[in-house]
Amino acid sequence: MLNIEAIEINKALIHKINYYNEKVELAPEDVYPGESMSRYFDEHIRNVIGSASVKTGQWNSSDGTVCSCINAMLRDPSSFYEQSRIMAYWFYDTHENLGINVTYLAFVEFTDTERNKDYIAVLLLDPVRSFRLLDDKVAFEQVSALPDPGKPVNRGMIAGVSSDNAKYDFIFRNKSKGRGEEPEVGKSWTEGFLEGKSIPTPRQMTQLVVKETEKWIGENQNELEPEEPEALRETVKTLAQSEEMDVMAAANAALKEDEMKARYVDGLLQKGLPETTFTPDKDWAEKYAKKITYVCDLNVTVSGNSDAVKEIVKIDTSDPARTFLNIETKKLTQR
Repeated sequence: MLNIEAIEINKALIHKINYYNEKVELAPEDVYPGESMSRYFDEHIRNVIGSASVKTGQWNSSDGTVCSCINAMLRDPSSFYEQSRIMAYWFYDTHENLGINVTYLAFVEFTDTERNKDYIAVLLLDPVRSFRLLDDKVAFEQVSALPDPGKPVNRGMIAGVSSDNAKYDFIFRNKSKGRGEEPEVGKSWTEGFLEGKSIPTPRQMTQLVVKETEKWIGENQNELEPEEPEALRETVKTLAQSEEMDVMAAANAALKEDEMKARYVDGLLQKGLPETTFTPDKDWAEKYAKKITYVCDLNVTVSGNSDAVKEIVKIDTSDPARTFLNIETKKLTQR
């Protein structure tokens, strides 16, 4: 779901959630969008998938309203309208309304044509207020428009058919509109309406292991053998660029003492790593591996391309109390 590229919009509709009149205004049953609306939803879906703040989630139960409706939609396409109607009323009943008069809930069925898999996107489209110039008059009229597809919607989710073997059930975006929004609004999107919970993405888990490993090495430097810090660092970087990240295997490969192995793995679990074996984000790991930063006393840093830094910097850790950095360069520029 996180790397869907080829999208074909099959069905789409928008229901109006009218808090001002205390009702849900349902869309007509014609759920086949034209070319322009297909492009509109295509852009919104791509922006949710590509957003830096996209998260992965799990359903609390397969009996939840949204989970059940989406599974029904995908297994029986003819039920698309009825299931969207159920979710629209469920949203009206469960999502916190704090000062919003009107919002729109869009439901989109689309296909990942590269993998031939169908998905449902649910997008919360808060209207944007603007003004238009009246014809033949030097006057303006305030109007409401759907949000620009060039920017990710604050709240949206994408899910396929539920599977017991899946690492996660859906991806979602749940971003605050900014200053003044009550925390309950975001909480009610995930916990109330979706009836789910956030779990770390492959990228987040990869970042956690790589960065927390570096912190752990710094905190335990005095208790490690001279060769162990670099061995653990390189093992983790290598596994992060492979098909499987196994932090227990990394500990076994780089650390000698069983106590240190346990402390390392337990430390990662306490920092929020949900499992010791997972599929890493190789793209992020490869980019990260190209850079290296040495942080010295007084926050003095030496950083740059990994291969280049290692070429000119020699590290001597023979003295347990101190580390010596020898930098040899033909060109020195002060900035």
